[in-house]
Amino acid sequence: MKMILINGSPKQKKSLTLGIAEAFIEGAGARPAETIDLYSKEIGACRGDMSCWFRTPGHCILQDDARAIYESIRSADVVVWSVPVYVFGFPSQMIRLMERVMPWVKQKLVDDESGRQTHPGLGGVGEPPRHILIMSGALADTEADFKGAVYQFRRMFGEDSVAITCGESNLFFMEKHPRIGALTSEYKETAMQAGCEFASSGEVSEETFAKLNGQMMPKDEYTDLINGRVR
Repeated sequence: MKMILINGSPKQKKSLTLGIAEAFIEGAGARPAETIDLYSKEIGACRGDMSCWFRTPGHCILQDDARAIYESIRSADVVVWSVPVYVFGFPSQMIRLMERVMPWVKQKLVDDESGRQTHPGLGGVGEPPRHILIMSGALADTEADFKGAVYQFRRMFGEDSVAITCGESNLFFMEKHPRIGALTSEYKETAMQAGCEFASSGEVSEETFAKLNGQMMPKDEYTDLINGRVR
């Protein structure tokens, strides 16, 4: 199994989301063949002139790192995306990369497995790798915080994409507190369990998903804790 890890955090190696992704990968018993830090790459914004469809099919007019990244994605069996959520969506460098998918997409209109119209190359049309999205955000309301990003990701990379969404991520900044450290350690152990399940069956159990996509502490307690630290 060829796995690559894409780190979409501007904090790069200091990203707390990356720690969760690494726990998942460790549980899967894998080692990424390649790790791509998006914020160390040159990725220009899509110009929308559609040269990649009409004048130079399959080739973007921008000469930067996006092409090599997509070639790595297409050669992988599993792609783990480690990305924080910003303002209910992805950070800017991740958005730029997602917009640059067009050279690998065909102009033809087709229906995907859910009957929704798309282009060949998007949403699991063909034989793409499996995609794992691992996100973290500061809000306790995980569905509201991540819903838009997860929807876009699955529309692009397939409904079978695994989406792990860690709310209350500010707790990872307080890991030295014994009780909070126990909660975050348990979360990472559950992420390892998710990786183990995925490696053995290609899926993550509902029970494990519920733990990862739920709350580490009650919403009201978390809200009071965070607001008490705000000056």
